[in-house]
Amino acid sequence: MRKLMLILFTMLLALGVAACGNDKAADTGKKDEKDTVVTEEEVEVEEEEEAEAEDDAATEGESGFEDLIAYMELMDFEMGEPTDQEVGVAESLGAEKGILITIDEIEVQFYQFNPDGPNYDKDKYTEAETDGIITIDIGGEEFPIPVLVNDNFGLANHEDHYKGKEIVEAFENF
Repeated sequence: MRKLMLILFTMLLALGVAACGNDKAADTGKKDEKDTVVTEEEVEVEEEEEAEAEDDAATEGESGFEDLIAYMELMDFEMGEPTDQEVGVAESLGAEKGILITIDEIEVQFYQFNPDGPNYDKDKYTEAETDGIITIDIGGEEFPIPVLVNDNFGLANHEDHYKGKEIVEAFENF
């Protein structure tokens, strides 16, 4: 009887160990390519990094303009979703990059000037600071473009906006 109980107990113990085991992968839910155990914390960090990358892709048009857009929203302007300005347009103004964005349903343009960037044209930036325009050359013909600058940002297409004066005032106070 004792042998039978010992065999029965050994079988139950073996069954219990097999059922419970040490399966950390089941506890954390993931294994990496090398079949090593990945902790829950590592999984959370990876998921956060993926979410940040998606957020960065979703805000591609804003890159570098986030604070300016947030400020304009604080000034009670209804801001649309920004889209990237064509690189050639920004370059023609001596700017690093530009965005098109609607403010109260009418499009304006913001540009970012980078004094260390390859597109920066100090003469054009100075012209905008002193005269409020940047002269561009298209096919040998010069065109003055109204551009206001503040720090390293530029604002264009504001003169045709019905809230142009308010936009300029907010931009200058940024």
